[in-house]
Amino acid sequence: GVFQDYKVILPEVKLQPVVTRVRAATPRAPWTFGAALDWRPTPIPMAPDDADLARAEIWKIELPPVPPKAAVSDAFLEIRYQGDVARLYRERHLIDDNFWNGVVWTIGLREADPDWHGAKTDLELRILPLPRTFPMYLEQADKLRFSALGVADSLADVQVVLQYQLNLQAPLRK
Repeated sequence: GVFQDYKVILPEVKLQPVVTRVRAATPRAPWTFGAALDWRPTPIPMAPDDADLARAEIWKIELPPVPPKAAVSDAFLEIRYQGDVARLYRERHLIDDNFWNGVVWTIGLREADPDWHGAKTDLELRILPLPRTFPMYLEQADKLRFSALGVADSLADVQVVLQYQLNLQAPLRK
């Protein structure tokens, strides 16, 4: 019949990124605030700009290539960090950014890097520290862990999660 059971086992592929701290963060500049709004009791903090990120902690992430015949259709970089904001770069080009919210930051590498599958990739991760006193609401603020210096600026984990692909061809009908 048309409907049949199939069982396929794909060989597992493991990609382990190499993560190296390049530079510690330096103290950040005070927040800048936008115009006051009648309906809001406190001013709105502005997002950090490039000058602010120049003070961020810098990490190098080396991603190994996917083996040529691996049945992998995409790879997702999962980053667990704490800080105000993080940015991910490849060759000085911004790939993605993320304001810390307590959720794992996931970046699809197929969309972010056209050569993600075939070559070793070096990425740069910048994490701007978040001081103990911050002017915005963070739903998961109780998850933050502050250093002795009173900042949250840690990189907990970087993983590559692979999405496998299997192409099936139905038998020809006679």
